[in-house]
Amino acid sequence: MTKSPAVVLADFGSFHVGGRLAEITGEDRTTIRLTETITEFVHDPNGCYAIEGAYVQYMIPEAATGKPVLLIHGGGMNGSVWETTPDGRKGWMRLLLEAGYPVYVVDMVERGRAGFCALESVWASRPIMRSIEDAWETFRIGHRQPDGLAEHPGQRFPTDHFIKGAYAWSPRWPDTESAAAAALEKAIRRIGPCHIIAHSSGSATAFQVLSGLATGGALSLCLVEPAGLPQVPDFPDVPLLAVWGDFIGSSLLWQALRETSRTACAASGLHLEELLLSDIGLAGHSHLPMQDLGNERVLGAILTRLVRPSETRLSLARRQTAS
Repeated sequence: MTKSPAVVLADFGSFHVGGRLAEITGEDRTTIRLTETITEFVHDPNGCYAIEGAYVQYMIPEAATGKPVLLIHGGGMNGSVWETTPDGRKGWMRLLLEAGYPVYVVDMVERGRAGFCALESVWASRPIMRSIEDAWETFRIGHRQPDGLAEHPGQRFPTDHFIKGAYAWSPRWPDTESAAAAALEKAIRRIGPCHIIAHSSGSATAFQVLSGLATGGALSLCLVEPAGLPQVPDFPDVPLLAVWGDFIGSSLLWQALRETSRTACAASGLHLEELLLSDIGLAGHSHLPMQDLGNERVLGAILTRLVRPSETRLSLARRQTAS
């Protein structure tokens, strides 16, 4: 196996943005088993709690030649979706660093290292999780059969590692969009002008946040398989690209979401460039192209369309497709 080139970092770290304090009063104290050795702990739920913040990890390569890239995960996911693929290949975070881009990866409100609010009286909705079977179909890996799960012919997700990837999924609360948008806006303002790559439902959040920011907050916006977009009254003059994988015809859900995105952009007076990966010879990609076999070629195609050539030190588009 060829050893990957080392990435020398000038800086790395993290920060939290957004959030608020929630005060709980009038609740009863209870005695609970806290650990094996602390079996009668008196828990008082009353007090102030820090909730609804987002976590941002950043890595700045020493030989940075490109502008920062902000990676935004989708629903039921967290920032780990960009790091390493379930079968151990380089994710887009590593590939961008090797190409000379400073990279920022966000864990949105209630996901990953952003933490979540466990206070039942604060968030009205209950958390939901996606089952293996539901994800298999929703992510367009394949379809259910009476005797198990079947793959779409020619699909490119490393299905032997699908369960391993599922361990990284996060619970999601259906009513935290406003909190997520508020935190993401603060993250973009802190990072400064950057290219944004957002996935699935994270696309709608990024799209709406950018509509409220003055030109200069983003250099470009790439919507990877957007799960529907809202109509917006205004939008900065930046390149806008939607990237789609294969097998959309097998899913009424994704046919509808794609049409919703097109309609919203048209109604907002925006030109949405659509890139169907199969049209450029990259067939078989799922709803998770950042984890599919050939993920580096998908990223290369995105950078070619959104980033000035002078920013790119390494042509990811020419890398060999993993097999």
